[in-house]
Amino acid sequence: MLPNQHGEAIVEHELKNKDSKTVLLAPWAITQLKPGGTAILPQNTASSDQYGLLPNRQIALWPYTAADSDHITWGNKYILIHANMQEGALKVGFPNPTGWLGYLRDEMFFIKQAQYYPDMEYYDLGSSSECYCNPAFLELETLGPITQLEPGESLSHRETWQVVGGVDVAPTEGTISELIKEMGL
Repeated sequence: MLPNQHGEAIVEHELKNKDSKTVLLAPWAITQLKPGGTAILPQNTASSDQYGLLPNRQIALWPYTAADSDHITWGNKYILIHANMQEGALKVGFPNPTGWLGYLRDEMFFIKQAQYYPDMEYYDLGSSSECYCNPAFLELETLGPITQLEPGESLSHRETWQVVGGVDVAPTEGTISELIKEMGL
């Protein structure tokens, strides 16, 4: 199961306020991928308190997303989005302390990473990561925290992209858990 090819790139998204007024905004970086694969959305499994009694994750669903969709597998460690839709669309968002999202397709594993800031606010019910899917494409999206940008100021949202080849695993929570452990994500 160990991957045999690897490539990496840093993608720097910069926003600059060229207006004369202060702007409240957040970076939103969308990567569009061909359908036919499976997106991997890691879930927070750590306890929020010492007794494990408080909630430890939240999920944002858009109105057009059917929670019982055959294209979503709700796992304990990962939400899997199967990009083989014939109609409709879905979108899932969540705070992502791990900072990465993945997409498996044709023995290739695409990994997109961005920093998560736990003490800052995010749009879309606190989502720092999102996945949109329709019949034509799948999107892996990272968001930066809500920021007040003064005139002339800029901010940067950095993503690290990795492409790993030779990844031949079934898109199940068990096999993905093994892969993620082997890759050290």
